[in-house]
Order: sequence, then structure tokens, then C-alpha cells
Amino acid sequence: MQGLVKVWVLAIVGMTWSCCSQAAYVSETRNIVSSGIPRSYVLARPASIPPGTALPLVFSLHGDGGNGANMRAALPLEAQATTGAVFVYPNAPGGTFEYYTYDGRSREAVFVTEVIAAMHAEFGIDTSRVFVVGFSGGATMTNALGCRLGPTVIRGLGIHSGTLYPVNDGGGIPDFTYTGIGGVSCPLPAAAFIWGENDNTSGVSFAEGVNVRNNYAATQACNGSTSSSLISPCVSYDGCTRELDWCAIPGMGHAIWSQAAPALWQFIDASAPVGEPDPIFSNGFEDQASAAFRGTNFVGMEMAYQNCDQAGGPIEGTNYPHHDERLVDYFASKHMTTLRFLFSWECMQQVLNGPIPAAQTGRYKTYFDNYKRIVDYATSVKGMRVIVEPWDSNSAGGAGGARYRGNVVGSGSVPTAAFADFWSRMATIFSANPKVEYGLINEPNDMSTMSWFASAQAAITAIRSTGATQTIYVPGNGYSAASSWTSTFYDTAATKRSNAYGWLNANGVGQPIVDPLGKIVAEVHTYLDADEGGGTTQITSVTAARDHISVALNEATAHGYRIYLGEIGLYAGAANAPQAWADFIAYFNANAGSGVFSGFTWFAGGDPLWWPDVAANGGGHFSISPTSAASYTGDTVNMDLIENDF
Repeated sequence: MQGLVKVWVLAIVGMTWSCCSQAAYVSETRNIVSSGIPRSYVLARPASIPPGTALPLVFSLHGDGGNGANMRAALPLEAQATTGAVFVYPNAPGGTFEYYTYDGRSREAVFVTEVIAAMHAEFGIDTSRVFVVGFSGGATMTNALGCRLGPTVIRGLGIHSGTLYPVNDGGGIPDFTYTGIGGVSCPLPAAAFIWGENDNTSGVSFAEGVNVRNNYAATQACNGSTSSSLISPCVSYDGCTRELDWCAIPGMGHAIWSQAAPALWQFIDASAPVGEPDPIFSNGFEDQASAAFRGTNFVGMEMAYQNCDQAGGPIEGTNYPHHDERLVDYFASKHMTTLRFLFSWECMQQVLNGPIPAAQTGRYKTYFDNYKRIVDYATSVKGMRVIVEPWDSNSAGGAGGARYRGNVVGSGSVPTAAFADFWSRMATIFSANPKVEYGLINEPNDMSTMSWFASAQAAITAIRSTGATQTIYVPGNGYSAASSWTSTFYDTAATKRSNAYGWLNANGVGQPIVDPLGKIVAEVHTYLDADEGGGTTQITSVTAARDHISVALNEATAHGYRIYLGEIGLYAGAANAPQAWADFIAYFNANAGSGVFSGFTWFAGGDPLWWPDVAANGGGHFSISPTSAASYTGDTVNMDLIENDF
């Protein structure tokens, strides 16, 4: 425990495994970078896993000053796991898990979910049976992870002498609170507690253990009576929402119980009752666009390419904000499920066909780390979908569409192959995260429609070549305007074609744009002013959104594909705004059930100091950013209008 007596995990290091159980497992040390920090863990798995076998995944967290190898020896779960499991023994940076800070808990939650995704991709682990166990400081982090990730990600916790308490973020907001009935405000997974009755260690004493057990019992609505369970003297509380086992060990202090491994394996092997359905990993990383989603554009990291100095990269705090995770918390608190997170291609990739990030140090690396930190937090901690999508400028700093440093994709300066290379690299980075999806680029414009669809096809092919299976959103030419999906005026080629034509003939006459997985969606945008660009606060009619979207939606319905409304916004202070928004929501609800209208994202929200404008002011800002930059609370007039429709 931080600031307490450091306890080495050595109580039963000398315990030996049976020859057969030990021989059944192979182990190795793995290294990854998570939240910008190099991490390592010991991985142990059965020497052979029969095809189609989905084993549980067990994380085992060491105490302060320990390491993964010590924990593996001290708590020999593998010797008990005759039915098989995959085990991960993380090494805490510096030897101690940072359970005592908000950021430390957030980083560990991201690390755990990244490893879950990696283990699913490599070994096909059963993502509905992920368990975390720990001792002392590791058990305190286990409690924090259970509270952060909840039963939707973690099926059960093994808590051996580790406490539970809230920590504050930078604005003084705790990560959970105590309820009036003795419980806590986060949905806790099932848990098995082990504690020595003679444990007087400060912060993790037996008395603290009783208090934590009581917090769980109140949260899980247990009725107070108990029954024998696991290994004597363990008991199970009756009537709980999720299983709660309690093992008070007479005569033992702060050490690992000699029967901890068999007791905890019984708990794991019985697969403690599931809580609510898992929204992240429910059935093998299914197509998440099958259900209509609602969210917002997450802005601030997109910029005019001139502000992304090609030699040195963009400057944090000058060219873009350092996004605070509390901004994600704010949008999630409004029940938004999706963020369309915009970035600049030039800031991710310094030169065409170059690496991403462009360097391992410096401003390019800082930009990449800031972007990925928010993606990981939103997807892994908050369970949100994130559509990663480049926004690129023209030479005037406006929405340039499919361009790199002002040059159009498909030209000699920016060949289609370079665009495909970029997406191959981005998909490689995010392919293991099932909550990340891909928007090919914001608002293609001032280009040939057929050239654009050829480039889009190349990007789709490149993404799939990496093994990525997530949904891909394909915008249309002409600023992706929904109402002009079947028009041709925006095509710069001699023979003008509509987006509707391009979709159906991208690979030759009668040969539509194709995805081998069938998971591509047409992205369209709309605003309610006269030119449908959102540059003013005008709302031409209360049915404007319906009228615009129906052009693309009807075409998609007729030809068997789907649409996603990537941008919609309006100023809530306009006289007819409430009626216009209500009509849009009614139209969306009426069509979402068909599966053709896959979702929408409002434009836009971001850092309160960078994106505060609730009106248009020439740029269609329509802010739903929190109004307080100190606490990330407070609703704009626009949020007041729309928040009940997420």
C-alpha cells in the first residue's frame, strides 16, 4: 500500500506444483506499450488449446514491491486449473500498482482491456469469463478495476487482503462514492474475499477487510445469511445480486493463505454468476453497427495542415488541446455510446508512406499518444464506440476532404496507394480493439466522384488486409451532403457521377464498392440552414433534417446498404429548434429499427476552452462541450435540448 508497510509477496513462494499441471503450461514474458508506458507481463497458457475451446482469462496482480513471476509462484492457480485457463501476471511499473491515483487506476483499466482484446485475438479466450485476482496492493488495484470496469468486462474478483476506497481526479471528483445503505456507486462484479484475522497491516487490516466485505454485501443486496462455500472456513452470502464469498482465516496475518489457490480456482471454475450483458465482448466481437447508435463528434485535434509543422509536428496546447478524460466521462454520463474522434492525417503521418507515429519522441509522438489515450479510455474504460476519422484541410484551412497537405488523394502528389498505406497502418494500430471503427476521411469535395470511390475501395482493401474486422464508414463526395447523394453537380470529372452511382459502380459498371466482411456504411452529413453547411443558425423548416436525410436513406434502402449520419447540428436558441430536433429524432427512431439508419453523431463537443461556441459564427460549432473547464460539468443550451435523446 502506498505510504504503508511494503509487503513482499513471498508467503508461499516455496510451494511446488505437481509435475503434470506444471508441464501442461508454457510461459513467456510479453511486452506492450499501454497509455504510452512500456509494460510487461508473464503469460502462462496450456501448451495446446483445442480449436474452438474458449478458456477463461485470469489476471493475477502482485503486492507492493513484487512482480509477476513472484505472484505466479506465490499463488499457484495453474496447478489447480485442470480444466485450463490463460493466465496473465502483470508487472507493475516500478514494482507497485498505482491504485492510489485516479490516473493510475485509469491506465491500469486501459492496460487490462487491451490485454483482454489481445488474448481474445490470439487464443480465443472466453471474454465473458475474465477474472482478476490480487494480493495486498495488487488486491487493492483489483478492487479499483472491478469498480472501474464492472461486471460487463470482469466476471469476478479474487480479493486477498486488499481494500477499496475512492480517489479524486484532478478536479476533485471521486471515481465512486458511498451510498446511504453502505454500498458503493459502481456496479461491482462477483467477488471472493480472503483475509487473515490477525492482519493488522495499516490500510489493509482485517477490520478494513470486514468494511470492504460489507460494502460489497450492500452493493449486491445480500440478505445477511451465509452458507458454506469454497474451502472451509469460507462462506457465501445468500440472496446477493452477484456471488460474494468471504474467507476469514484464523491465526493468519498479512500473508497468502495456503489454500488460496484452490479456493479461488473453485470460485473461477464455477464461473460466478454473470451480471448485465457484456456490451464490449458480448458474442465474439459482433458487428456493433447492427444496432443504431447515438453520440457526438469529439473535436480539437483536427487542424489546418499549416498548423502541423512538417518538420517538428503540432504543439500540444497551441495547435490542439490536451484532452482530459473527464470530457469523455461527461459525454458518457449523457448516455452517448459513440464518439466520432477527428484528427489530422498530417499530424499522424509526417510523410506519405511513413510510420505512425511519425517518431518515437517529440511532438508527433505526443500528438499520437494524446489521441490514442482518449481512444483507449473511451473504448476500454467507458465502453464507448470510437470512430477514428481524419479531418483534412485545404490551403485556406477549411474542410479539404480527401487531401494531404492540400493535395487531393488520387493525384500524382498523393497517390491512392499512399492513402491505402495510411489506412493499413492505422488499422494495424487499432485492429485488436473491437470498439474502434474507421471513418475513411471527412467530407471529400472538389474531386472526381469515381476517383474518390476508387481510393475508398483501396483503403477498405488495405484495412481488411491487416485482419481488422471493424465497421468502415465511407463518406460521399460533395462534402458528404445527404440531400445530394443522388446528385452530380459536385463531381469535377468530365462525366459527372453521383455518390449513389459511385457506390454501385466503384469497381466497374455494375460492380459496387465491396467489403469482404460486408461491414461498410455510407457516411452522410446534414445541417438545417439554406446551404446545409451549418455556417449559420438558420433552420429552414422543422422537417429539414428529415427531408435531407431521406434522399440518401431511400437510395440505401433500395440498394441494400446502410447510412450513418456523421454530422448534424443546430442552434437550440433558434425559435423553431425544439420542433426541428423533435422531428429529426422521430424520423431517426422510425428508421433505426430497420438497420439501414445505423446511427448519428452531433456536431460537436470538445474541450470547454477550445470549443465553447453554441451557435454557428461561420463554422457550425453548436457546442455541447461542458461549460466548466474546471470540473467538466454544466450543460450548454444545445445539450439541454438534445440530452434526453441519447
